[in-house]
Amino acid sequence: MLSTNILNIKDKKNMTPIEYLKSLSIAERNNDCPVRSRKVKEYLVSVKFVRVDELSQNREKDADPNNVSILAEQISNIGQVLGICVELKIVDGNVLSFVRWGNTRRRSIIKISESDEYSDNRSVPGMSQEGYIWVSVYEEPPSELKRLQARENNLHLMGNPANIEDNVRSMQDIIADGLLDRDGKKYKDCSDAEKKERVKKEVKTTMPFFAGKKFTGFWNKFRKKTEQDFQVSTWDNQQAKNHFVKSNPYQVESMSEALPEKGRTTFNCPNSEDAEAGEEKVGIQWFVGHSSVSDGAFLQGSYSHKYVDKTAKNVAWIVSLKVRQKVTLDEARQNLINGCKRWNDTLPEGMKFVDKLFFLPQTKPEKDSDKHYAMIVDL
Repeated sequence: MLSTNILNIKDKKNMTPIEYLKSLSIAERNNDCPVRSRKVKEYLVSVKFVRVDELSQNREKDADPNNVSILAEQISNIGQVLGICVELKIVDGNVLSFVRWGNTRRRSIIKISESDEYSDNRSVPGMSQEGYIWVSVYEEPPSELKRLQARENNLHLMGNPANIEDNVRSMQDIIADGLLDRDGKKYKDCSDAEKKERVKKEVKTTMPFFAGKKFTGFWNKFRKKTEQDFQVSTWDNQQAKNHFVKSNPYQVESMSEALPEKGRTTFNCPNSEDAEAGEEKVGIQWFVGHSSVSDGAFLQGSYSHKYVDKTAKNVAWIVSLKVRQKVTLDEARQNLINGCKRWNDTLPEGMKFVDKLFFLPQTKPEKDSDKHYAMIVDL
């Protein structure tokens, strides 16, 4: 067995680290690796031989101590079912070993070998001595590491399962390593729709829990985190409201000025047409979505605002559009304008569902402009 925490390779210069490891008389076994989807050779080494470095943890938080205890109890009863993965490096003539995934299993083995809780029985099934751990050796390209770590974080049941923030960060690493560059086209050069499809495909294989119906939530958080990478940015409702407070023609300085009008957002504003007439009630709606208004929810809200509850004389929409595949931002905006005009035309003369559209800046040139809105349209 390998009982040391260092392997000196100075007299074995013709060997690679893994060749040297294999040349030692240590226990071996073949095992399935669900992360790499293949059989691997695992070696039984002292847990002291396994170290951690800056690449050992690919998540924001390490496993909860309670999960370490649960896994330690499991390993003490049935043995270490899966080996951890380590990378071997030569440092100053010595072979060192660093965790690449399986740190919770490493901590559990250490707990068994050192904690008073296991002082009466530190033996683990499949190991003849205490303080040993099964390891496989990382032999994949360095560029694959972040992807494989992300997959492992989403596969194992014990430890601290990867949450959405962990996976968003992993996806950023995967992209930075060029793993979403394909077919002669880099990820950064893709359209926003192409970027989404590439991320979606990667999530399906690497982070399957966030595929399917959960992908929308993952994508929204990922996109918000990496907004600067997209040609067209998006706004959520709160961001749109914050921008409105900073920049609006109605002299509104705080959302707290909204009137208590049946849950609707209404402001008393100076009459834009006749200053002597005093104030008028203006209703504000936050349109954050696709350019179609055919579902009627926003239209119904505007109609109720003006003609059912009569809580507003005019209604303005603050608009941020999610651009669909093969549709440009300009086309999406024009589609919304045309749709609103068509619906306005269905009402009797002098009536409108919506009176004004404020399009939020969604491209870099628009954001860099001194204009607060990319476009303001009277309907």
